[in-house]
This record gives sequence, structure tokens and C-alpha cells, in this order.
Amino acid sequence: MDLSAQLFAAQAGFRGHLDNWDFFQGVLLQVHFRTHDGHGVYGSAVLVAPGVALAAEHVFRDYWSGMEAGEVGCLLTGIAARGRLEMWRPTSVTRGHDDIVLVSIDRVTPLPSDNIIQLATISTRIPAIGETLMVCGFRAPEPAERLDSDKWSFRGDVHIYSGTVSDYWPVRRDTVILRSPGLQVDCPTLGSMSGGPVFDQRGFLIGTLTSSWNDNDGPSFVSLAWPVLARRFSPTWPQGLHPPEGTSLLAMTTCAIDSRDAVSILLDENGAESVVHRS
Repeated sequence: MDLSAQLFAAQAGFRGHLDNWDFFQGVLLQVHFRTHDGHGVYGSAVLVAPGVALAAEHVFRDYWSGMEAGEVGCLLTGIAARGRLEMWRPTSVTRGHDDIVLVSIDRVTPLPSDNIIQLATISTRIPAIGETLMVCGFRAPEPAERLDSDKWSFRGDVHIYSGTVSDYWPVRRDTVILRSPGLQVDCPTLGSMSGGPVFDQRGFLIGTLTSSWNDNDGPSFVSLAWPVLARRFSPTWPQGLHPPEGTSLLAMTTCAIDSRDAVSILLDENGAESVVHRS
């Protein structure tokens, strides 16, 4: 998916919201949770392979046990071409030691007539200090309104902020918020944008939003996507496509990865795989 031409019509410092949600063609997702207290959008995500999304660990953290017990419902939804609603239901969430989770998702809505879904291309490149990045995500500040037993209504916006990279941590910034390789981007972001995609000027996915110090001024902190490429998980959609013993994004031919040769796989003494950057 090439977002670069339109996405970077604005320069660093741009902030605003999109009226045409289908601009992202279903790649940008909302994370909905339904509990006994109500229904709301509490995060964002990005589709990176058929049946696989990246999201923020801290968005899911309070809902792990409820999801496993069947007490909390979760949907990931996006808007595709001509306003078509695309819905996905998580089947598992695979965590690591960072703020990015791999969410295995099953398709709820039918495929389009051409059977084509759009995906983000993951880049392993490390953005340079001073480079402009674009942070995207959903913002739905109010809980959804229940219309009847099966229908809910909510209001929100797709927000976009651009800013320059002002710091880089090759290992981690701290052990609480940015626990893996990440960046500082000088722009604000808002609550429920967490997990939203961060694109470079070519429209490639650099990472996902982790946090922001201040809704009005920033800066914002980004977890880089390349460390999750070797993480083993078990996607379930499309049925029969993936090996039953699990796989990784690096091993999936359906996951587009730019600058793949910038990373390599290491095996520890127990045979566990990890990915290292050659920078």
C-alpha cells in the first residue's frame, strides 16, 4: 500500500483529522472493547498481513483476563473503499517485552468481490534524527451509545499528526513505557490513538504509537516494528494457510517487509529465535 504521495502533502507540524476514513483502505483499525459497563474505542491498530494486526500492549492489558473468560468482547474495525466497513475478531494476542502485540484476527465481514485487502508494508529502516514521520489513529473520546441490544453508535475522528524524529533509543528508553527500540517524535497525539501506525515519507510502517507526554504539545513515543518480526505466534485466518506449530512475520510471504536485509535472526541455546538489526 503506497500512502506516501497523499500522506505527506503536509510537512512536519501538520495536525488535523480526516473526513474520508476510507483513505486508509482498511489498514488503519479501531480497537473496540465491550464489557458489562459499555462499549468503547480504546485504541488503534494496523493491518500488516492477512489475519494479523499490530497494536499497543497497554491498550489490551486490562482486558486479558476478561477476553480469555469470554466476559469482554473485542473487535477491530476499519473503513475500506467506498465506506465499506471491515470487521475482525481477535483469536489471540501475542505479547513480548515491548509495547507492541501481534493480534491474530478472524474476518467477520465478507471479503470484497475482488478478494483483495490492503496491508501496510513494514520497514526495518531506522529513521534519521530530523526526519519527518506521520502518526495516525482513531480518537473516540466518548463511550458508545447503545441503540438496542445489538446496535451501538459512537462518534470519533481519524487524527493525523506529523513531526520530526528528535531522539532514538536502540535498545530501550526505560523499563516501563518504551521498553524496546523506539523513537521520540516532536508532535502531539491523543488518547485512543495508542497502537496507531507511524509512517515514513514513503508510506512504509516504521512502528506504532506508544504514548505522548502532552496532548497539545507532545512529544510522542514510538515503538519500532522490526523487533517483533521474529516473534512466534499462531494466526488463524485464512483457515489452513498457516502452519499449526506457529510462524513469524518474517516467515510469512503475505507480510510485506521493506529493507528485509537490515535484520537477521539469532538462535539462543534453547533454539528460540530473536531478530537483531545490523545498524
